[in-house]
Amino acid sequence: MYIPKQYKETNDEEIFQFMQKHSFATIVSVKEGSPLATHIPVEVSKRDGHWYITGHLSKANPQWKTFEKGEVLIIFQGPHAYVSASWYDQPNVSTWNYEAVHVYGNVDLIEGDALKEMVIAMMRKYESEMKKPVKIEDIPKNVFNRDLKGIVGFELRVTRMEAAYKLSQNRHDDDYASIVSHLERGNEQSQQVASEMKRKQKK
Repeated sequence: MYIPKQYKETNDEEIFQFMQKHSFATIVSVKEGSPLATHIPVEVSKRDGHWYITGHLSKANPQWKTFEKGEVLIIFQGPHAYVSASWYDQPNVSTWNYEAVHVYGNVDLIEGDALKEMVIAMMRKYESEMKKPVKIEDIPKNVFNRDLKGIVGFELRVTRMEAAYKLSQNRHDDDYASIVSHLERGNEQSQQVASEMKRKQKK
Protein backbone atom coordinates (compact mmCIF):
# COMPACT_ATOMS: atom_id res chain seq x y z
CA MET A 1 0.00 0.00 0.00
CA TYR A 2 1.38 3.40 -0.95
CA ILE A 3 1.52 5.59 2.17
CA PRO A 4 2.97 9.13 2.17
CA LYS A 5 5.14 9.65 5.25
CA GLN A 6 2.75 12.03 7.03
CA TYR A 7 -0.09 9.47 6.87
CA LYS A 8 1.83 6.43 8.08
CA GLU A 9 0.75 5.01 11.45
CA THR A 10 3.50 3.12 13.29
CA ASN A 11 2.11 2.69 16.81
CA ASP A 12 1.59 -1.06 17.21
CA GLU A 13 -1.00 -0.76 19.97
CA GLU A 14 -2.97 1.79 17.93
CA ILE A 15 -2.97 -0.56 14.94
CA PHE A 16 -3.92 -3.57 17.07
CA GLN A 17 -6.92 -1.73 18.53
CA PHE A 18 -7.92 -0.54 15.06
CA MET A 19 -8.01 -4.09 13.71
CA GLN A 20 -10.03 -5.32 16.69
CA LYS A 21 -12.54 -2.51 16.21
CA HIS A 22 -12.87 -2.95 12.44
CA SER A 23 -12.79 -6.74 12.42
CA PHE A 24 -14.98 -7.30 9.35
CA ALA A 25 -12.08 -7.60 6.94
CA THR A 26 -11.23 -8.55 3.36
CA ILE A 27 -8.89 -11.49 2.82
CA VAL A 28 -7.04 -11.56 -0.48
CA SER A 29 -5.02 -14.35 -2.07
CA VAL A 30 -3.97 -15.31 -5.59
CA LYS A 31 -4.93 -18.24 -7.80
CA GLU A 32 -3.02 -18.69 -11.05
CA GLY A 33 -2.20 -14.99 -11.21
CA SER A 34 -5.71 -13.74 -10.46
CA PRO A 35 -6.70 -12.21 -7.10
CA LEU A 36 -9.45 -13.73 -4.98
CA ALA A 37 -11.16 -11.84 -2.13
CA THR A 38 -13.68 -12.70 0.59
CA HIS A 39 -15.29 -10.41 3.17
CA ILE A 40 -15.41 -12.04 6.60
CA PRO A 41 -15.24 -11.33 10.34
CA VAL A 42 -11.87 -12.17 11.85
CA GLU A 43 -10.24 -12.21 15.27
CA VAL A 44 -6.91 -10.54 16.03
CA SER A 45 -4.69 -11.75 18.87
CA LYS A 46 -1.13 -11.61 20.21
CA ARG A 47 0.74 -14.73 21.24
CA ASP A 48 4.40 -15.42 22.00
CA GLY A 49 5.46 -12.05 20.60
CA HIS A 50 3.59 -12.51 17.31
CA TRP A 51 0.29 -11.26 15.91
CA TYR A 52 -2.27 -13.72 14.56
CA ILE A 53 -5.51 -13.35 12.64
CA THR A 54 -8.06 -16.17 12.62
CA GLY A 55 -11.31 -16.71 10.79
CA HIS A 56 -13.19 -19.15 8.62
CA LEU A 57 -14.63 -19.47 5.12
CA SER A 58 -17.32 -21.64 3.65
CA LYS A 59 -15.84 -24.92 2.45
CA ALA A 60 -17.64 -24.24 -0.83
CA ASN A 61 -15.51 -21.12 -1.29
CA PRO A 62 -12.46 -22.23 -3.33
CA GLN A 63 -10.29 -19.42 -1.98
CA TRP A 64 -9.19 -21.43 1.05
CA LYS A 65 -7.37 -23.82 -1.26
CA THR A 66 -5.00 -20.99 -2.23
CA PHE A 67 -3.94 -20.08 1.31
CA GLU A 68 -0.98 -22.42 1.53
CA LYS A 69 0.43 -21.39 -1.84
CA GLY A 70 1.90 -18.02 -0.90
CA GLU A 71 1.52 -14.83 1.08
CA VAL A 72 -2.01 -13.73 1.99
CA LEU A 73 -3.24 -10.15 2.48
CA ILE A 74 -5.96 -9.07 4.92
CA ILE A 75 -7.41 -5.56 4.65
CA PHE A 76 -9.05 -3.71 7.52
CA GLN A 77 -11.09 -0.66 6.50
CA GLY A 78 -11.98 2.12 8.92
CA PRO A 79 -14.18 5.20 8.44
CA HIS A 80 -13.73 7.28 5.28
CA ALA A 81 -15.22 10.47 3.86
CA TYR A 82 -14.99 12.95 0.99
CA VAL A 83 -13.18 16.22 1.79
CA SER A 84 -14.22 19.15 -0.40
CA ALA A 85 -11.68 21.76 -1.47
CA SER A 86 -14.37 24.36 -0.71
CA TRP A 87 -13.56 23.82 2.97
CA TYR A 88 -10.03 25.20 2.52
CA ASP A 89 -9.12 28.87 2.83
CA GLN A 90 -7.10 28.77 -0.41
CA PRO A 91 -7.71 27.10 -3.80
CA ASN A 92 -6.68 23.45 -3.85
CA VAL A 93 -8.03 20.05 -4.84
CA SER A 94 -10.61 17.89 -3.09
CA THR A 95 -9.57 14.59 -1.55
CA TRP A 96 -10.69 11.65 0.57
CA ASN A 97 -9.84 10.95 4.21
CA TYR A 98 -9.66 7.36 5.42
CA GLU A 99 -8.06 4.82 7.73
CA ALA A 100 -6.90 1.41 6.54
CA VAL A 101 -4.56 -1.35 7.66
CA HIS A 102 -3.02 -4.05 5.46
CA VAL A 103 -1.46 -7.13 7.04
CA TYR A 104 0.45 -9.88 5.28
CA GLY A 105 1.45 -13.35 6.32
CA ASN A 106 1.38 -17.08 5.79
CA VAL A 107 -1.69 -19.14 6.60
CA ASP A 108 -2.24 -22.47 8.31
CA LEU A 109 -5.61 -24.20 8.13
CA ILE A 110 -7.49 -24.95 11.36
CA GLU A 111 -9.43 -28.19 11.84
CA GLY A 112 -11.02 -30.34 14.52
CA ASP A 113 -11.33 -29.09 18.10
CA ALA A 114 -9.32 -25.95 17.36
CA LEU A 115 -11.85 -24.92 14.71
CA LYS A 116 -14.75 -25.68 17.03
CA GLU A 117 -13.24 -23.58 19.83
CA MET A 118 -12.59 -20.70 17.43
CA VAL A 119 -16.19 -20.64 16.21
CA ILE A 120 -17.58 -20.83 19.75
CA ALA A 121 -15.32 -17.97 20.89
CA MET A 122 -16.43 -15.76 18.00
CA MET A 123 -20.08 -16.57 18.62
CA ARG A 124 -19.79 -15.73 22.32
CA LYS A 125 -18.07 -12.45 21.52
CA TYR A 126 -20.82 -11.15 19.25
CA GLU A 127 -23.75 -12.71 21.08
CA SER A 128 -22.63 -10.96 24.26
CA GLU A 129 -23.81 -7.70 22.68
CA MET A 130 -27.35 -9.02 22.11
CA LYS A 131 -30.31 -8.43 24.42
CA LYS A 132 -31.12 -12.14 24.32
CA PRO A 133 -27.81 -13.84 23.49
CA VAL A 134 -27.87 -17.30 21.96
CA LYS A 135 -25.72 -19.72 23.91
CA ILE A 136 -23.84 -22.56 22.32
CA GLU A 137 -25.88 -24.90 24.53
CA ASP A 138 -29.04 -23.63 22.77
CA ILE A 139 -27.91 -25.04 19.43
CA PRO A 140 -28.58 -28.76 18.87
CA LYS A 141 -25.29 -30.64 18.61
CA ASN A 142 -26.22 -32.22 15.29
CA VAL A 143 -26.95 -28.79 13.80
CA PHE A 144 -23.72 -27.27 15.11
CA ASN A 145 -21.60 -30.22 13.97
CA ARG A 146 -23.25 -30.19 10.54
CA ASP A 147 -22.48 -26.49 10.05
CA LEU A 148 -18.94 -26.97 11.37
CA LYS A 149 -18.30 -29.47 8.57
CA GLY A 150 -19.23 -26.78 6.07
CA ILE A 151 -16.45 -24.36 6.97
CA VAL A 152 -12.66 -24.15 6.82
CA GLY A 153 -10.76 -22.30 9.54
CA PHE A 154 -7.50 -20.47 9.09
CA GLU A 155 -4.80 -18.72 11.10
CA LEU A 156 -2.54 -16.09 9.57
CA ARG A 157 0.72 -15.26 11.32
CA VAL A 158 1.43 -11.60 10.57
CA THR A 159 4.85 -11.05 9.00
CA ARG A 160 4.41 -7.40 8.00
CA MET A 161 1.80 -4.69 8.13
CA GLU A 162 1.04 -1.25 6.72
CA ALA A 163 -1.25 1.33 8.31
CA ALA A 164 -2.49 4.50 6.61
CA TYR A 165 -4.38 7.15 8.57
CA LYS A 166 -5.00 9.88 5.98
CA LEU A 167 -6.67 12.52 8.15
CA SER A 168 -5.66 15.87 6.62
CA GLN A 169 -2.34 15.95 8.47
CA ASN A 170 -0.97 18.04 5.59
CA ARG A 171 -3.41 20.93 6.20
CA HIS A 172 -2.75 23.88 8.47
CA ASP A 173 -4.74 24.41 11.68
CA ASP A 174 -7.54 26.56 10.22
CA ASP A 175 -8.17 24.16 7.34
CA TYR A 176 -8.02 21.20 9.74
CA ALA A 177 -10.66 22.78 11.99
CA SER A 178 -12.83 23.62 8.98
CA ILE A 179 -12.67 20.04 7.67
CA VAL A 180 -13.62 18.63 11.07
CA SER A 181 -16.52 21.08 11.37
CA HIS A 182 -17.94 20.18 7.93
CA LEU A 183 -17.51 16.45 8.49
CA GLU A 184 -19.33 16.66 11.81
CA ARG A 185 -22.37 17.92 9.90
CA GLY A 186 -22.23 15.06 7.41
CA ASN A 187 -23.37 11.44 7.45
CA GLU A 188 -22.35 8.81 9.98
CA GLN A 189 -19.13 7.93 8.14
CA SER A 190 -18.14 11.59 7.93
CA GLN A 191 -18.82 12.07 11.63
CA GLN A 192 -16.62 9.07 12.44
CA VAL A 193 -13.77 10.57 10.41
CA ALA A 194 -14.21 13.89 12.22
CA SER A 195 -14.05 12.06 15.54
CA GLU A 196 -10.84 10.31 14.51
CA MET A 197 -9.30 13.59 13.36
CA LYS A 198 -10.05 15.19 16.73
CA ARG A 199 -8.71 12.16 18.60
CA LYS A 200 -5.47 12.07 16.64
CA GLN A 201 -5.03 15.84 16.91
CA LYS A 202 -4.88 15.56 20.69
CA LYS A 203 -1.83 13.26 20.55
